[in-house]
Amino acid sequence: MSGSSSGEDPHGVQPARWVVGPPAPKATAWLARATSLAILILVGNWVHMTLGGVGLHPKPLPDGSGNDTGKLFNWHPILMTLGFAVFMVEALLTYQAPILASLPRETRKRIHWGCHSAAILCLLLGLVAVLQSHRLKLPVPMPDWYSPHSYLGITALVLLSLQFGLGAYAYLWPRLSLPQRLALGPLHRYVGAATWLAGLGAIATGLQEKITFMQMSKVVTGAALYGPAVRVPAAVLVLLVVLAALVLYLQVPPSAKHTGTLAMGADGSGAGGGAASSQGLLRGGAPAVPADEDDEDEEAARHRAY
Repeated sequence: MSGSSSGEDPHGVQPARWVVGPPAPKATAWLARATSLAILILVGNWVHMTLGGVGLHPKPLPDGSGNDTGKLFNWHPILMTLGFAVFMVEALLTYQAPILASLPRETRKRIHWGCHSAAILCLLLGLVAVLQSHRLKLPVPMPDWYSPHSYLGITALVLLSLQFGLGAYAYLWPRLSLPQRLALGPLHRYVGAATWLAGLGAIATGLQEKITFMQMSKVVTGAALYGPAVRVPAAVLVLLVVLAALVLYLQVPPSAKHTGTLAMGADGSGAGGGAASSQGLLRGGAPAVPADEDDEDEEAARHRAY
């Protein structure tokens, strides 16, 4: 048995894989959710304390020379954070690491689409907020699409809309055959993750742009450069990196070498001689699953996947 064990895991990496993965430990998903919530709280606090909160209408200036649309604009960072850093995070987590592990796959699918729908709604409202704050500005309206942040944000929103439409066509109200859906699955997941990263990048560049404007207009100067006006967005940017690392690690599949090697016998016939499959080992050290049962489980999973 020891010889078999050494042949299955010649470098002795399996114990470490049980601890750190892949697949990622269960705590990873909860750390991601906690990070997401922390980002939303920090952005909300920054908008309230530093930018003056939110409003639905422009505020006339005391001298009558124009108006202030700042509180209308302030919906933009909150709604974009809700869309990309909260709802899309849960949409990405709901298949691999749902809040309740017992949720059936159809329920997970509904949560996935519900979170994406909520994300798109928030992003569209955030876009309306920033455009209205520009166009209602008096005495001179502000231009639109004048910065790299604008183009990165609209690119992420367009990609998300296309991804949502394709996903609805392929999976929600399936118009593709099962083989086509299975073939499209990896690409759908990849483009979804790439779109989400573009959204996080838009949040980061938007915060930096706002801080730069505040510094240029002397709203933030001197000692304030080292105060919450700058430090809170800086903390958010660090947490965005942490959030991306946690969520993406949950998308990493187990090593192909360790999911398929042990299902084959020494002669390659497919009989494992009673040895545990590595897929069983990678399921958190669960009892070994015979190779033929494991293959059946994987085949059934593929048919449930989409």
